[in-house]
Amino acid sequence: MIDESEHYQVWSSRKIGHARKEHRCDECHRQVLIGEPYTVYNGLFDGKWQSHPTCQHCMAGPVEWLMQNCRGFCHNAVSDDLIEHFENEDGYPAGDKFRLGRLIVGMGKQWKGWKVPATGINYDVGRKVTA
Repeated sequence: MIDESEHYQVWSSRKIGHARKEHRCDECHRQVLIGEPYTVYNGLFDGKWQSHPTCQHCMAGPVEWLMQNCRGFCHNAVSDDLIEHFENEDGYPAGDKFRLGRLIVGMGKQWKGWKVPATGINYDVGRKVTA
């Protein structure tokens, strides 16, 4: 639960596309493979241009959960934020808390063997596997 986080100062953009080169997800640190869908956020913060590639697993699960429940997220802090919600919030229904726990575990395992939460696509052990 990140209170009063700062936004990009001058300019920001979000681009959704397919990787033309390999990237490392800023949230789960998994390798985004060539041709795999991902999202990249760019912006100027503290006078420096920053780029935040985020894999489709993190966008469809953890980031989406934070957007629905907190109306936003901070780059490079999604995992910490989810853990804090899991440990400090008792008001969630049991099913929601279970889903939140699964998102935390999935990120910790870099989604190896996990399907993308919204699409059902399975990327396992560095190669694309059909679901």
